[in-house]
Amino acid sequence: MGETNQEHFAIDFLLEEYKNLAVSFWKNEETGEKRVNFFITLVTAVIAALIALATNDKGYLPRETIPLITIFSLVGLLLFGIFTLLRMIRRNRVTDEYKKAMGTIRDIFKKFDYQRLKDYDPFKDKRKKRKLGRGGLVETVALINSLIFAAIVTMFAISLPIYKIGLCALGGFIIALTVQFVFVLISYNK
Repeated sequence: MGETNQEHFAIDFLLEEYKNLAVSFWKNEETGEKRVNFFITLVTAVIAALIALATNDKGYLPRETIPLITIFSLVGLLLFGIFTLLRMIRRNRVTDEYKKAMGTIRDIFKKFDYQRLKDYDPFKDKRKKRKLGRGGLVETVALINSLIFAAIVTMFAISLPIYKIGLCALGGFIIALTVQFVFVLISYNK
């Protein structure tokens, strides 16, 4: 095999590898979006069902069971939300690995044809660490989880005066959001 055939083989291999990485990258992104959409749909459906249950005049259930059903439903949603958050963190790590691998292949091609590709850099910040506060799916899930936690706190504080209920809900929201963001930052910096 001559040098030219080996170079062609290497180039063809890298191009196919890049295509596979790009397809995997987009599938990973799409799966994450579907998971978050399902979570949002589930939260919406459960809240609608709880509202229907609480405002039902037919008396299918004793009134005293509704708060208990509400708390268990919200705890279930929160647990599902936590698992969704963990999966989204994992998805982001995998996405970063795909971007890194595609960047490595781009760098090889840049070295191979430096003059024509020297200024080509589609992801200038591809090697930077992830940051919070950009409104991504992780932040969305953390926000929904925090609202669910605030609702759970509200259910336990329901016998208090209204301003104290509000303060408890706000405190629960802030604590839940802070804990999740700290966890996400720690996960990103591993």
